[in-house]
Amino acid sequence: MRDRYHISKPNTSLAVSFG
Repeated sequence: MRDRYHISKPNTSLAVSFG
């Protein structure tokens, strides 16, 4: 899941949720 958070996409909000 860290990969998703590291990804620099416009879906950062979603990544934050996984944080």
